[in-house]
Amino acid sequence: MKTAIKYLLLITFAGYLYVCLELIFRGHSDISMMFCASVCVIPMIALNNIYTYDMDFELQVLVCMIFSTGVEWITGIIVNQDYHIWDYRNLLLHSPDG
Repeated sequence: MKTAIKYLLLITFAGYLYVCLELIFRGHSDISMMFCASVCVIPMIALNNIYTYDMDFELQVLVCMIFSTGVEWITGIIVNQDYHIWDYRNLLLHSPDG
């Protein structure tokens, strides 16, 4: 029970931290981003518990980066179809066809 509460707090903290950072730097956020960040922290917790210091730090960062990018992509497909959460269409290097 103690371990479950610890993981629940870590996952919740990650979600709240992400939303707070968005509020500080963007001025707004969305509840879906809190859940997205909470899911993204799961492999970080798992890698830390399974490999501790045995796994190369750069490899851990790469695995978490790939997982987080995938989660953000899936979240975008599901909840950002009308670009109300984020919109990169007017930024440099964005493809003009979508």
